[in-house]
Amino acid sequence: MKRILVPHDKSKASDFAFEKALELCGKLHSKLFLLTVIGPQTSTAGMSSRRTRGKLDDIDAKARTHLEKLKKSAVKKKVPITIHTIRDPSESRGINRFVNENNIELIVIVPRRGARWKKAIFGSITSKLLKNSNCHIMILKKPK
Repeated sequence: MKRILVPHDKSKASDFAFEKALELCGKLHSKLFLLTVIGPQTSTAGMSSRRTRGKLDDIDAKARTHLEKLKKSAVKKKVPITIHTIRDPSESRGINRFVNENNIELIVIVPRRGARWKKAIFGSITSKLLKNSNCHIMILKKPK
């Protein structure tokens, strides 16, 4: 596996997935891709398109700043890494689009623990990735 993706949402769970993927990339001499999907967590109801764009640009800039910090630790360990932000109203669809466009071979993810009613209605991101991704998925258990 030469192309490994970690979807990152600035949570401790995604930091854990990043650390594990970083170890794996070091052992396999793989390239690491860090991705944040902008959009699904953003409430822009009632905003003008100009204000919406400004808010999304601000979120994008903050996400990139966080990803740049993670990138530095990968560079120190001599792991090739690229960071990306994309905009999509669906995290799972955005991740799958990125996987297909970048020939990703493995996704490393820690499932989020969200409200049960949301999962029952919408399904979890992890389950959607399992159903729709064209690559391997490594699901990690979040440490306590």
